[in-house]
Amino acid sequence: MKKIILSAFLCTISYMMVGQTLIDYTFRVEGACGMCAERIEQTAIKKGKAQSANYDLDTKMLTVSIDESVTGISEVKWEIAQSGHTNGSF
Repeated sequence: MKKIILSAFLCTISYMMVGQTLIDYTFRVEGACGMCAERIEQTAIKKGKAQSANYDLDTKMLTVSIDESVTGISEVKWEIAQSGHTNGSF
């Protein structure tokens, strides 16, 4: 029984991963310190539903990977703006 459940779980995970098409976006976000960088990345992932986020504090550029069947870049930018960081769009 455990093998059947495990097999079903692994098949579901594999199916979900195959269906993802991630798109990378890079845009400027205002942030001044390490805490800002962490907040920007976490907001993009948790509230904006990005798969990954990497903020470069020196260039003030954020790169996010999103699955557009789950979220859009406007939603990610909106959530970041709501956390207090302007990004050109909001």
